[in-house]
Amino acid sequence: MTTFTHICRYINQQFTLPISGIKSYHCLQTDLGLNDIEVTEVVVFLELLYGLTLPDEHLTPALSVKQLCTLIEQHKDYPQADSAFLIYRNPRHVFAKVG
Repeated sequence: MTTFTHICRYINQQFTLPISGIKSYHCLQTDLGLNDIEVTEVVVFLELLYGLTLPDEHLTPALSVKQLCTLIEQHKDYPQADSAFLIYRNPRHVFAKVG
């Protein structure tokens, strides 16, 4: 599963935005309507999923979905998580490993 797909699924599950309405060029805040805390939730989810920490100076209010994907790809030190072992959960549980 691609980083873009993970972002779309997470935003869909957590904030009930339709996946078909999320485009790579959309800004997380102005286009998708996420507030600062919701953007932070998306970033934390991705950091946990990929086992990395993104530099704060790159996480601007104008961050687009494509820019976030690019940041993940640039800072990934580990192979992509095996998405077959991930299940998206409600807001109290970011994700859970199966098995």
